[in-house]
Amino acid sequence: MSVPHKTKVEERRKQILKAIKQSKGIHYREIAARFNVSSTTVGNVALSNGIKRMLSKEELLKRNKQILSAIKQGIAYSKIAARFKVSIEVIRNIGRKVGIRTGLTSEERSIRNKQVIEALKNKVPAAKVAAKHKLTTAMVNKIGHTVGIVRGMTPQEKQEKEAQIIKALKQGMSYRKMTANFGLSFYGLSEIAKSIGLTREHYGGKPNPKRNKKIIKEITQGLPYTEIAVNFGVSPSWVWKLAKRSGINRGSGRRYLQKK
Repeated sequence: MSVPHKTKVEERRKQILKAIKQSKGIHYREIAARFNVSSTTVGNVALSNGIKRMLSKEELLKRNKQILSAIKQGIAYSKIAARFKVSIEVIRNIGRKVGIRTGLTSEERSIRNKQVIEALKNKVPAAKVAAKHKLTTAMVNKIGHTVGIVRGMTPQEKQEKEAQIIKALKQGMSYRKMTANFGLSFYGLSEIAKSIGLTREHYGGKPNPKRNKKIIKEITQGLPYTEIAVNFGVSPSWVWKLAKRSGINRGSGRRYLQKK
């Protein structure tokens, strides 16, 4: 007889609570990955049991001072977030509290957009406009669309963009990064790769057999795909694809381990 869903949920909440109490200083995100739930769920479990935060007030103040120091040193927010295991939004909020802000003001953004639009009207290639204003070509075109400027890339721009994509493919840049940088879909990137005879084992960059063996080991141990993904810096869907290619048929959570 199967265990009722409500009982399973309660059991998992108990396990999450135990992990919260035993893992002082560990970010909710890591616990969430371990149990294949969201950070919000972990936070709700903590709050419902009277745990307001994982760090003491003194520890939180100390951490925030270190984050503020890193911000003032000009370290990238993504690197600070990774170092202190918090979100980029947390880093921004800490900076804002002492008057440190990133990005342009609405007035500065308006002036920049006018300059971009003027350049597009003068038929300056979108790639050159993007380079001048430190934007992506996709963003330049988006700004143009707001005033009805819709134009495709010139043959030269297309050639230059394709050359950049091919270079990135050969360097092993992940498809995820390339979609953000070049505004193309995974399918579009894979078609360009095929056109030059370049095939990949996966979308995650260069093949790494040594890492894959370690991942397969954790898959067979029954660890959640989300946890494995965090451990090796890949996506949960890629972990699932590796399992499938390796002939391992299992769910994404801990049920596989319980069945064994």
